[in-house]
Amino acid sequence: LLDPSPKIREDAAEMIEPVGIALEYLAMIVTTDPSPEVRIAAVSTLEDSKDPRALEVLFLAVMLATDRWLASRQDS
Repeated sequence: LLDPSPKIREDAAEMIEPVGIALEYLAMIVTTDPSPEVRIAAVSTLEDSKDPRALEVLFLAVMLATDRWLASRQDS
């Protein structure tokens, strides 16, 4: 999940089990990874989690995506 290659981070985010410390890493990826594909893979994995904390991260992901979209609209 910390590899410099976006493709490797994306693959790791898709394969990791979203529990315990891995859930925290996925939350970090959703909020900070520069690659949209990696963030999407992390969100997809979190959707399968039974941990209620995953819902908080998914909500945060929606808010951040909305902020990014609004910022891109203002730059146009």
